[in-house]
Amino acid sequence: MALLKPSRLLAVLLILLGGAGFSIIAGVIKILSTELHPFQLVFLRTFLGMVWVSPFLVRKGLQTALVTDHLSLHILRSGAGILAMGCAFYALSLLPMALVTAISFTTPLWMIGLAWLYLQEYPGWLTGLATIAGFAGVLIINPPVFKDLNIGWIAALCSPFFEAVVLVSVKRLTKTESVLNIMTTYGIISTLFWLPVAIWVWQPISIHNLLLMVLVAGIATLGQAATINAYAMAPATLITPFYYVRLIFVSWVGFALLQEVPTWNTWMGALVIVGCNVIIVVNKGENSEQNR
Repeated sequence: MALLKPSRLLAVLLILLGGAGFSIIAGVIKILSTELHPFQLVFLRTFLGMVWVSPFLVRKGLQTALVTDHLSLHILRSGAGILAMGCAFYALSLLPMALVTAISFTTPLWMIGLAWLYLQEYPGWLTGLATIAGFAGVLIINPPVFKDLNIGWIAALCSPFFEAVVLVSVKRLTKTESVLNIMTTYGIISTLFWLPVAIWVWQPISIHNLLLMVLVAGIATLGQAATINAYAMAPATLITPFYYVRLIFVSWVGFALLQEVPTWNTWMGALVIVGCNVIIVVNKGENSEQNR
């Protein structure tokens, strides 16, 4: 249920706000990764995210927020989320922000296959062709990707897959669980997982950098809430095209903070991936209307 009254204009503004927040987070993580290990940053992100959510837990009660009949599904969602964020932060430490963002747009394409395997949602021929073409966009971004595959590229390619597992799991969980329940369970499991890893790679952190991570966690929490409400307020066919504006935000932040200039391969590959995703969303919307 949306926390705000339905409004398509407001939904678009929220999705743009979420994209801007994501861009700021990517920029901060990119800068901090030159001083701190990416896995230390992931731990701080998850732990401080729980700090931001804690006022809602106090209001609702921790026991109420954690009661569930689907623990195994929560574990799957949390495990995938741990891997998705770990891969994303590691990729950002090694690759340009715009490139990592463009590759992350393959998440909806992975979801098509996962929904086919685990939710018995069979795609039509147009969706199937668009999915294949979308993955071809990755080859445009870096033609010799399979020849010169490095750890950064592997992390960047794996992150959207694990994010797709997260979204498929959340789709099933939201039928019976509250958003606070899902966020709290993930926050606790991921924090406990990353704690020993962070201790292993821990490096001294300044007050300035710690405050930046507090800001990152806060923006991420607000961005997540904004995205959830946007999709609750308006059809995906309206929202999805605006979701991809974050590539423009990321490119601007990357240039302003790090003088990163996206290559034409990145823009062209992203255009192919985004175009295929939009075709899939519009096609689903049209099929839904016809089935009414």
